[in-house]
Amino acid sequence: METLQSLLAEKNMKVRNAQIKRAFMPYTAPICVNGFEEQTIVVLLNLALLNANCKDYLNADTAREFLQSEDNINRSLTAISWFHTHNLKYPDCRVNKQKLLCLESSKYPNLVSHYSSSTELGWANNSNQYQYPLWLLSSFVWQGKVTSLFNFLIENDATWMPLLAKFGLTKKRASLIKKSLKEALSKSSFPDSVHPLSKRLRFPWKGEELTITPVVNHGFQTALERYFRSPECRFNTIRLLLPNSAAIGSLAGALGGNMRLLNYPLSVRPHSKRTLSSSREKTHRFFDDFAMVNKKTCGLLRRLSGESPLATPKKQMQVRRYQILALRRQIGVWLMH
Repeated sequence: METLQSLLAEKNMKVRNAQIKRAFMPYTAPICVNGFEEQTIVVLLNLALLNANCKDYLNADTAREFLQSEDNINRSLTAISWFHTHNLKYPDCRVNKQKLLCLESSKYPNLVSHYSSSTELGWANNSNQYQYPLWLLSSFVWQGKVTSLFNFLIENDATWMPLLAKFGLTKKRASLIKKSLKEALSKSSFPDSVHPLSKRLRFPWKGEELTITPVVNHGFQTALERYFRSPECRFNTIRLLLPNSAAIGSLAGALGGNMRLLNYPLSVRPHSKRTLSSSREKTHRFFDDFAMVNKKTCGLLRRLSGESPLATPKKQMQVRRYQILALRRQIGVWLMH
């Protein structure tokens, strides 16, 4: 695991700044900051400043100026109300005034979903507020646990709070931030309606139309971006360049909109005489439901969810690849009926 101590050893300020900034971005695995708590605060506060206002991320004076500014505190308080677990603005930045915060625990521990990813939070709102939540949300490892400054503010941590006070965070402002965090993160929050610009999938269901809006989980997407950059990555990916990335969210903004996606297209070819409409006319159904409920598919799903695990991780990985490929074929049969 990379440490802040090793990054601080770099003498060239330009190189050091680049390395430090990258280390605290959401697409990078969190670094260990044990013993360098004060320097961590300095770096995070400077990251929240515009680049023109901070030449050196280790400059304690500019860090102190950030916390002493009432405008910066107010903007940080506004940003807190847009912390989320799922980003409703991805991939269209025009979606606005909506957030999704899901704090419920999983009922299915073996299911691959956002519940199995980290509990790191993201942010998404107007692009002109992009930098203000960085000092609160940026993740790092402290005493063996992945955490962020907003956790220490909520817990009134005995180690970190005096250090924040040293850099100008008064008790009144700390109390105000803590109150805002508790109010924003105390319970799950879901939008009352689907934004007109949100993506929707439509399915026939019981004689009517069922609409599902897929949403991306910040922790799951962050974990994928980190894995894509690791030497162990074996995933097939494609790149997606999103405009106005800072308005999409904290992760997209950090990547400049240059996102990577899993790329596993179905191994099927179009058939000129077999279309969705012709299938509908012939069978009076859109999909081959039997393909998803037959014995083969149900067996694949049971094994993928952890039933009858194999002896070694290597064998488990090999069999899992086959199972996923077989399941994808079944999904293809279901869709292409």
